[in-house]
Amino acid sequence: MKKLLFLLLLTNLSYAQSKSDSLVIKSIKWKKTNLKNKITWKSVHLNKKELFNSNQSINILETKLSNKKILFGFASADSLTKK
Repeated sequence: MKKLLFLLLLTNLSYAQSKSDSLVIKSIKWKKTNLKNKITWKSVHLNKKELFNSNQSINILETKLSNKKILFGFASADSLTKK
């Protein structure tokens, strides 16, 4: 199921990416950290504009969908508000 979710996420990104972006995604060296309750945190920071011609910080929390011990919530900063 994790592979299916990842594939769906990549499918949505594929409209905006070039072939070189696909190669970058495939070759990323993820930093992996095992957290509590069988959760794995994968992260990478690309700061040489090698993906989508811009700097990227990507974070993924991965767990089995059957894991009933966790709830996910999402938050973001309002740093992009118009003035």
